Amino acid sequence: MKNQFLLRDEFMAWLVKIGKFPVPSAKSYCSYVAAADKAIVLVNEETSQESNMFAELEPRIKRGHLPAVALIIMNLLDHLSSDKIEVQLDKPQSSIRKWKSALHQYQDFLYDYMETNIEPGTADETGQDAWDVNDQDEAEKHILTFVKNVSEDSSVKFVHEKGDIYANFRFRLITQDRFYDPIFYPIGFIKRLFYLKGDKEFMDSWLDAMLDTVTIHTEDGTVKLKAVHTLEIANGAVSIHMKGASKTAYTKKSDNETLAPFTIFSLHMVALDHEKPLVRIMQENSDSLPTFREITVQLKKHTGRKITGKKVKKAANLVLKSDYIDQINIGALKAEMALIASLTHLQLMDGSENKRKGA
Repeated sequence: MKNQFLLRDEFMAWLVKIGKFPVPSAKSYCSYVAAADKAIVLVNEETSQESNMFAELEPRIKRGHLPAVALIIMNLLDHLSSDKIEVQLDKPQSSIRKWKSALHQYQDFLYDYMETNIEPGTADETGQDAWDVNDQDEAEKHILTFVKNVSEDSSVKFVHEKGDIYANFRFRLITQDRFYDPIFYPIGFIKRLFYLKGDKEFMDSWLDAMLDTVTIHTEDGTVKLKAVHTLEIANGAVSIHMKGASKTAYTKKSDNETLAPFTIFSLHMVALDHEKPLVRIMQENSDSLPTFREITVQLKKHTGRKITGKKVKKAANLVLKSDYIDQINIGALKAEMALIASLTHLQLMDGSENKRKGA
């Protein structure tokens, strides 16, 4: 079973340059990722052979298959959030929390690395979200790895703490590129721009501010995500725990009115839904988003008439290497992002209902 740390040096450099981690902390994060990989045995469904995270990630990275890469790590993170995982692995929760924190960073790094260095695969042709299991091609669905000796019994409880919830949803938000006419929402390009400018902190703060206001429906009202300490998934249901209170979470149905209990078995099946479609926000406020319009024009110069996610990712690489990025008014861009955030109202929604809803 292959256990060579995949892209360790590049990950180290990314943590230091982009994440602003001190070198000793970056080395620690690498050791946490390696420890998680060593502790958890995977099984490849195609071969039925034991495997590990690095071995399963490598071919998907080479193929530019972002959805599979994201989901392998998300599946590991889910497993590490299962109830009594510290007993199963004979490790203290403090160690497992460090592993999860490092895996979130590794996932962000791999996405950034692939966008920059790897030719996008066919899975990116439509510009879909990297994490969405429902949008994977059938062949890749079949060979997704699973954790060895973990029961598929839906009664397994998963306990997601606040930091993990935010890291999970933050990754969702930075992979939601949208290419509307006449104005793009190229959040992947913008994220990488701020990373290049050494301002990942702004990007993370902007994302977290939107996540703070995410609405969670309950049987007797609503709760904001900021108030939630832990989110539990068991027997298909979702419950949220706050200071001095616990509630069952409900989802809006695809009609965006009727409430029903969630029917899910993992965190990646919970969608972040725009109560007002993002396309309407962008199109209705286009006149107030001149920097977004300028970036759209620059990206379109390299895409041709037919816009696809794959073409836009290639275009982003070209534009980010051009002199144009030094002409972007970063202050104006931040102000426009603040406007978009003020108009964005997100809610937690069952992924299946979100898919039926469409826009």
